[in-house]
Amino acid sequence: MKPAPADPVAPVLFPALRLLLAEDNVVNRKLALVALAQMGCTADVAVDGHEAVKAAKATRYDAILMDVQMPGMDGLEATRQIRQWERETSNPAVRIIALTANARASDREICLKAGMGDCLSKPIRLKALRDLVLQQSGDSPAAKSTESHAVKALSQLAAELSPEDAVSLASDFLEDLGALLQAVHDAISLGNSEDARRHAHSLRGTASIFYLTTLQSAAEIIEYATCDGRLGEARAAWPALQQAACEADNDLRSAITSVASITVLEPMS
Repeated sequence: MKPAPADPVAPVLFPALRLLLAEDNVVNRKLALVALAQMGCTADVAVDGHEAVKAAKATRYDAILMDVQMPGMDGLEATRQIRQWERETSNPAVRIIALTANARASDREICLKAGMGDCLSKPIRLKALRDLVLQQSGDSPAAKSTESHAVKALSQLAAELSPEDAVSLASDFLEDLGALLQAVHDAISLGNSEDARRHAHSLRGTASIFYLTTLQSAAEIIEYATCDGRLGEARAAWPALQQAACEADNDLRSAITSVASITVLEPMS
């Protein structure tokens, strides 16, 4: 197998992230580790689903790169067991990224229903991997000790648009957050899986704009539980979504204050 040509990617370092790579194929495993090393990352390694579940229970990872097809226990079943353990122990949901050679929409849907948050096609391309890992970088303790993920996201939006537009977008999100949470709750209470899935999907997508990854992961759990009518799991995940929303509200309000402070107002004549 010829390695994929390198993508022109500016070096980005994520040395504080704790990652788990679950991959049984030696060549694919080495390729993934090399790609991670180019970003300054290292990863623990599991060679099958059993090892992945055991590692996820023992260590709080920022993200897990999970091969879908592995001997013994595949990545889908490993993900289901990790999600079940998280619910039973009230542990926050770790982001699980599927590694798959199948890029079809139907295969992606299977991964999402199992509880995976993203899919990464093999052979791994550095830019695609970098973009997914970037979404997790603000969850690491080292990142939180300096600048929050929300501040980085809002600062990036301010640079691409303007500080005023970035603050306006974030403020709109905060204004709508309570209503969107209520919509998810009401749909679950009424047993309406489709509405619950749709509202949770909307919340997950908007949270990703501001890199509110804890809220994004909590919404994912409800979205994927309601994909096939597992309303009991969705109800059990509701308290975690409430807590994540509260934290996201605080983080984004702090980010708004930070970004708004760089806005220079023209003096009145």
